[in-house]
Amino acid sequence: MVSQLEKGQMLETFLSLSQLTKKELAEKLAIDEPEIQKLLAGEVEISPELALKLEKIFDVPAGLWNKFVERYLS
Repeated sequence: MVSQLEKGQMLETFLSLSQLTKKELAEKLAIDEPEIQKLLAGEVEISPELALKLEKIFDVPAGLWNKFVERYLS
């Protein structure tokens, strides 16, 4: 099973590749920057609602988020 930390690391990779700042991502997701920090640190889970928002930003299908992470981090 993939840990929340590994999912946070994957999110950080997408963030880096997109050249968005954490502040810009927070604004696009309509959450505050401390929540972004928690996501990146693996302290909170990526909810289905958040996965849908991430899909729009990073063009990664929300329904595949966990499978994608498990496949490439296993």
